[in-house]
Amino acid sequence: MKFKHVEKGFTLIELMVVFSILAVLSTIGVAAFVSFSRTQTLNAAASDIKSMLNLAKSRAYSQVKPSVTPCNTSQLDGYKVKIDSMGGSYDLIAQCGGLDTAPIRTGRLPSGYSFTTGPPTPPSTFFFPVIKGGVVGNGNVGINNGFGQWAIISVSSDGNIN
Repeated sequence: MKFKHVEKGFTLIELMVVFSILAVLSTIGVAAFVSFSRTQTLNAAASDIKSMLNLAKSRAYSQVKPSVTPCNTSQLDGYKVKIDSMGGSYDLIAQCGGLDTAPIRTGRLPSGYSFTTGPPTPPSTFFFPVIKGGVVGNGNVGINNGFGQWAIISVSSDGNIN
């Protein structure tokens, strides 16, 4: 009586090929996820700044006056968004009687991100006056995530924000 010897399992070579393929696919997946994550963080930062600019514009058009000094005793001139390129922060400020209030809302770029302001004039402040409309300090604000990705926010002289 002869017994048939049947081998079960995988050879070492077969296992190494499978694990090599898995390692390559995992590396590609992780790289794609990191890139996607950076892009989403950049888009979220740009969206927050755009939202603050739209809030300043909206409050100026509707003439919503904050009840803080100097606005509680003076006429509302408008709202401004002040960008601190060095510190990576941005503030929403009301201006009443030619004086600024303390920041009404403050935002900050994620760690490692930076601002770049640009043509036609490099503004660090966008001022939305009441009644007149438009904006003083039109131009572009760029956000760099440090990995070669940029987001540009444009504010035109008529107050359009893109």
